[in-house]
Formats: sequence, C-alpha cells, structure tokens
Amino acid sequence: MRLGMVPASLHPFVTDNVEPGAHVITDAWQGYRGIERLGYTHGRSSPRPRHLPSQRP
Repeated sequence: MRLGMVPASLHPFVTDNVEPGAHVITDAWQGYRGIERLGYTHGRSSPRPRHLPSQRP
C-alpha cells in the first residue's frame, strides 16, 4: 500500500485500515501520537539497529 502525500497525522489512515482494538506497531514518528485514544494499543519500534555490527557485545 502506498500513500500519496504524508499527512501531519496518520489517524485517518489507521482508522480506515486497521481493525479496531488492534495492537499497532510503528516507528516513533509523531503522526501516530494519540492513536491510543482511538482504541488501539501502540508499540513503537525504531528501524535503526541499536548497535553497529562492530559494536555488538
């Protein structure tokens, strides 16, 4: 699925495409802020690795 323009909030996209009550995992972009008030649980995940391969313990 592809969005034409990126709006300031993705709330309409979420409510139109995600089952009510679902757990939504997104990046930390602010456009998802507040989707908990719409009845979703929200997890955030960064697409960047926590460590560079050379820094792994």
